Amino acid sequence: MSKEIDRVEISTEYAAACQQAIDECGDDYKKGCALIEHIQVPENIHPMLVPINLFAYDIVADFRGDENDKHYWELIKTKVEHFLTGDWESTTWWAMIMYGHEEKGVLKHSYSLSIHRQGSDTTYESGNERLIEVIKELAGSIDQHQTDEWFMYALLKKLPKEVDGLLLQSTQISEAVVPEWDES
Repeated sequence: MSKEIDRVEISTEYAAACQQAIDECGDDYKKGCALIEHIQVPENIHPMLVPINLFAYDIVADFRGDENDKHYWELIKTKVEHFLTGDWESTTWWAMIMYGHEEKGVLKHSYSLSIHRQGSDTTYESGNERLIEVIKELAGSIDQHQTDEWFMYALLKKLPKEVDGLLLQSTQISEAVVPEWDES
């Protein structure tokens, strides 16, 4: 089974478990959140579902007060419902890359490169223009019509170990929700 199918399946199972708690508790948001808080959040779930457990924890801990708790309970219910009906929030992919200058195996200074990709649109940010230039050139050699996630993985796989004396130090890829409405 592929990574994508596993991810959809575990996200759907988590959302279904949350929906079961919602259905069981109705408007008793404290009880519902206590149940949701005890549902194990699997790794690599869709980022749209990540805040559900955090909201539930805050409600159980009574961090915000009754009026805000009711608002966040409605957000939990809405997110779960939307996810289960296939109305997923848009996401964007980020890659953080760090290159650095080493002396005798010790990192002396470094430059980060942030790559943001959403809907095949890619932006690059760094304090080092040469890094941007090199990575953009590499990105041009990758199939632009694949998913944003696979584009990022393909790009990171092609990164040079060294750019103008700067050595590749680390890479990280993450996905984040692009909010379409204000959750506050």
